[in-house]
Amino acid sequence: MSNEFALADRWIYKTLSSDPIIQSLALGGVHAEIALDAVSPYIVFWQQSVGNDLPRIGGGRILTSPTYTIAATIEAESFEGIIDLADRIDQLLDRKQATVNGGQIVSCTRIRGFRRVIPAEGGSLYRQLGAQYQLQVQSDSF
Repeated sequence: MSNEFALADRWIYKTLSSDPIIQSLALGGVHAEIALDAVSPYIVFWQQSVGNDLPRIGGGRILTSPTYTIAATIEAESFEGIIDLADRIDQLLDRKQATVNGGQIVSCTRIRGFRRVIPAEGGSLYRQLGAQYQLQVQSDSF
């Protein structure tokens, strides 16, 4: 049995971390949920919403539709240093499909942009630029 959320996490991580352009722009790498002590700039992604399941008649699920926020992050006074990184994330994920070990990413669609500033200790600012993506994920075991 494959958990749809684990499938989505692995696909997002692998898609982003294996891209040579991302590797050159995100010096601190790609991180799920939190990026402790990461060198800036980096990418962080997290599940925003578990979404809805599409049930199968007779039991089980056909697919589930979680929403993820995926953001380029930099410690800086402006967003300028992560615009290309955020654009590349979008190029790799928006309107994509994939077969993954244990299931399928039926679709990944950008549903809204994301931008925020996070104050940190010592007066520095972290800026995040990216988007929220809705995935439709199907496990082979259902």
